[in-house]
Amino acid sequence: MSKPFPLATLTLRYKGTFDWEALYKLMKGWFKEREYDFLEKRYKHKMQAGGFAEIEVNWECWREETEYMKNWIHVYFHIWDYKEMEAIKDGKKVKLAKARMKIEITPSLEADYENRWEDSAFKRKLRDFYHRFMYRVEIESLWEDKLWYNSNKLMQLAKRFLGVESESEAFDDYW
Repeated sequence: MSKPFPLATLTLRYKGTFDWEALYKLMKGWFKEREYDFLEKRYKHKMQAGGFAEIEVNWECWREETEYMKNWIHVYFHIWDYKEMEAIKDGKKVKLAKARMKIEITPSLEADYENRWEDSAFKRKLRDFYHRFMYRVEIESLWEDKLWYNSNKLMQLAKRFLGVESESEAFDDYW
C-alpha cells in the first residue's frame, strides 16, 4: 500500500488580533481555486475558564496530479486564548479575535496512489527500483519542489493576511 511521504513542515506562530472567519475562508478558498479535494477531519472548539476558547482544526487536502502522483497538503490550526471582540476597521464595526495561533502546513507526495504496483512482490520491487534509480530526479526536482513551493505560497497568503512582517515569496515566479 502506498503511503504519502512528507516534505518539510512550514510553521507560523502568531499572537495578536485577526479575523478568524476570514482567514479560514481565505485559506479554504485557496484550495478550491486550485481544485483540491478538501476534508476537514476535525474542528474542535473548547471553552476555557475566563471566557477564553481553544480551537483545533485539521484539514486534509489532496489533488491527483497524474495517474501515478498525488499531492497532499495537511493543515493544522491550533488557537489558544481565543476571545472575540469588536473593533472599528475602515469605519465599520468588525468582529475580530485576540489569540495566540500556530499554523502548520505539511505537504506530502504519494506515488502509485491507486496501488497498481502492489499485486506481487516482483511489482513492488520493480516500483521501488523505478523510484530510486529511474524516476528519482523527476520526483525530487519536479513534483516535490512544485508541491513545496505551492505550500509556501499558502503560508505566505496567511502571513500577508495576518500582517506578519516576515512575509516573503520564495521564488515568486518559479511555479
